[in-house]
Amino acid sequence: MPPLRVYAETSVIGGCFDHQFQVASVRLFDLIRRGRFLLLLSRLTLDELQAAPAHVRGVIANLPEAVIRRVPFDAEMVRLRDASNTVTRTAATPVDSILRP
Repeated sequence: MPPLRVYAETSVIGGCFDHQFQVASVRLFDLIRRGRFLLLLSRLTLDELQAAPAHVRGVIANLPEAVIRRVPFDAEMVRLRDASNTVTRTAATPVDSILRP
């Protein structure tokens, strides 16, 4: 089975250093590093990372290039982003169970 593709915005990357999100974010990037997921990054995210602290930029810089795909930030990405902001999560999703240590 090919790896799942995961789009991460800047806040997900920074979550590696935020106590509230650290466990899940670090686990996500570990799974990406191991090739379980392909990381989709938009030009917008890459531009935002330029202003981020070095340790946040390092999360991406330390990933193998083979697990990163650059994608355009287009109307479809905006639609998906907006849709994900309206979802109420009442039960564990398959991704939640993957990210649990």
